[in-house]
Amino acid sequence: MNSSDPLKNLEDFKKRFESMSDEQLISTLKDDLRKPGWVSSRAMFHSALRDEMEKRGHNYSVITK
Repeated sequence: MNSSDPLKNLEDFKKRFESMSDEQLISTLKDDLRKPGWVSSRAMFHSALRDEMEKRGHNYSVITK
């Protein structure tokens, strides 16, 4: 992953999340929510994760509570 290109990161994250099972996707989200800090790469990570969860019909906001 090339952190200097946020759009490339977004596409990489999307590909990674598409190949995960629902359980893996939810676990990835829950694991990440425990991490402090925020950077643009993490924003791309969350954007791709949220998009994939919504595509599968999961309510992202319920899981993040």
